[in-house]
Amino acid sequence: VSLIEIRDSIDAGEMYVQREIPYEFPTRGLALHNKLLQACTDLFVESWPAICAGEIRAIPQVGPITLHTRKQTNRDRCISIEDERGELAFLERVLAHDFGPNTTVQIEHSGRKYKLTLNLEEITA
Repeated sequence: VSLIEIRDSIDAGEMYVQREIPYEFPTRGLALHNKLLQACTDLFVESWPAICAGEIRAIPQVGPITLHTRKQTNRDRCISIEDERGELAFLERVLAHDFGPNTTVQIEHSGRKYKLTLNLEEITA
């Protein structure tokens, strides 16, 4: 999270302070969003007095700036399972093990196991 100057272009201002917020798999988008909101609020409360006093001055942003518009994230959330990346085979495997809460597929990541449940609904509108 960062506190930056507001400019005419999105995320083009100089940066006052920045803090990296760690998270681990599995973190849902909403949980990460809420964690980042809290971290941004905390960063503002901690830094604003020093920014106002001139003790912290804005510096140019360095490196690539990532920007994701709502249109981009909406396009990204729709995963085509007709392509060749294996999503359809993965979903079929998950569904094949969906007999009940004690028989769902398990995902292993970094030596930890997770139970995966799937809620699949057709969008009609």
